[in-house]
Amino acid sequence: MSTSSPIFRKNIARRLLVFGFLLTLLSGFGQTFFIGLFSAELRESLELSDGAFGMAYSFATLTSAICMLWAGGLIDRIAVPLYAAGSVGVLAAGYLLLPLAGNVFLLMIVLFLLRFGGQGLLSHTAVTSIAGFFGRARGKALSFALLGHPIGEAILPSITVLLATTAGWRFVWILTATLLLLTCPLLLYLGSGTSAPTPHQGITDNVKEVIQRRSHDGSRRDVLRDRRFYLLLPTLLTPGFVLTGLFIHQSRLMEQKGWDLSWFAASFVIFAATQAVGMLSVGSLIDRLTGTRLMPFYLVPLGLACVALSLSNDSLVLIPFMAGAGLTAGVGTSIVTAMWAETYGLTHLGAIRALGTSGMIFSTALSPPLFGWLIEHGARVVSILIVCAISIAIASTLARIATKSKARNPLRLS
Repeated sequence: MSTSSPIFRKNIARRLLVFGFLLTLLSGFGQTFFIGLFSAELRESLELSDGAFGMAYSFATLTSAICMLWAGGLIDRIAVPLYAAGSVGVLAAGYLLLPLAGNVFLLMIVLFLLRFGGQGLLSHTAVTSIAGFFGRARGKALSFALLGHPIGEAILPSITVLLATTAGWRFVWILTATLLLLTCPLLLYLGSGTSAPTPHQGITDNVKEVIQRRSHDGSRRDVLRDRRFYLLLPTLLTPGFVLTGLFIHQSRLMEQKGWDLSWFAASFVIFAATQAVGMLSVGSLIDRLTGTRLMPFYLVPLGLACVALSLSNDSLVLIPFMAGAGLTAGVGTSIVTAMWAETYGLTHLGAIRALGTSGMIFSTALSPPLFGWLIEHGARVVSILIVCAISIAIASTLARIATKSKARNPLRLS
């Protein structure tokens, strides 16, 4: 069968959808919601305070953000299946070394491998490969692949806690590493042929017109010279910054509100559910309106959620808060990735997206110590929520300015 035939491309597309979904699901093993499950065990075994563990975690996350600037761009030059298998190997190495982390230095190395492999490389591989292959249905394809995130959040914690209760955390870590390595052959098969498609083939008419007016695809240097990137930057960084800071200090929020911590944990199901709804629904909007037009609006649910949580002391307000936060988290990655492809093309998409991913990871490392410092110095979580809502409004306004300016000539630099 010819590699250019519709049937051949359709078969590759189906495999690539499963490939992307599996990568986002596996990335959960390097996300905060999963690593946090065994933070108490690590603190006790190494006799670390909450602050010391938090600093180690932030250092590991910051280091992974810096490394993503280099490693993220390699996906433009390395075969996608090999890149994915290597990313899984990095994450698996972290879990293999975790039982041997007998001091803070080794712990930081392990946490770096977990954050770099999971939050960084696996998520980056999934969305970059999907965005680079699909044109006409890019939004829907991204939505499907990203479902791995909320599904992982919904099922991994309960299964992990059950296994740890019966067999111990060290067994869980070794089992996780083994399962990760066993997925490598499957990923190599599912991702085979993903580098074959012609750039921009099958792209929607409105995006195609934009690309045809472009003299060349943008590079990372072009992005850094474009003033719109700096106007969009707050919109890219805000969701991870706000949600990581609030989630890591959830016990303090519950304490100040006078609510039971278990209610926050239970309400996380709403976050996962609305995140999935957002992922599924945003694809069609992206394919119709483009991600660039949607950029100024995707933070609105999170902003309203912060306002609601700051104004009410009724514990039921957690429902709309989690719904709004989940909706923004669900639609964000698809919208932002589509915006990169529409504005700067596909030739250097990996390197360009790595720039944004690195910034996002950097922001998630800053908010836990910053929020903690503010709380220690007398700031109420309610006040922090209000500041977050104001910041979201400012970021959305700047994004509106960025996407409105030069809309007819996306790559003309200022």
